[in-house]
Amino acid sequence: MAIGVDRDDIRRQMVARVSGAVQTTDLIQFLADHRTGDRRTYALLLDLEDVTSMPPESELQRFAGLLCDLASALPRGRAALLASTAGVYEAARQLELWCAAKGVKTVCSFRDRSEAEAWLGEGSATNG
Repeated sequence: MAIGVDRDDIRRQMVARVSGAVQTTDLIQFLADHRTGDRRTYALLLDLEDVTSMPPESELQRFAGLLCDLASALPRGRAALLASTAGVYEAARQLELWCAAKGVKTVCSFRDRSEAEAWLGEGSATNG
């Protein structure tokens, strides 16, 4: 898996383009490298359009738990998960639902880039 990141410090947002087979260890490393300090509050468009496979459900559920723990500790910016293929979108949507079940409303999945960008533009950093 590869993640290319474009960051706009003036607009306080970033786009991360993910390709290949997603592993939870790579997602956790991405958080450690790019979603810390002031950048944790940036709006994030996580572009999953070139992803070939997602982690197993049990790993994604643990990752959702980590996201929820992080969100409860410090304010975080919104993260829009953009996916067009059915399997990747379904996994992104499930991640969103697990987060929402724990009160985290800063993760949302989309099939349409313009809708994702509009949603990101509506929000600011929050704990939920």
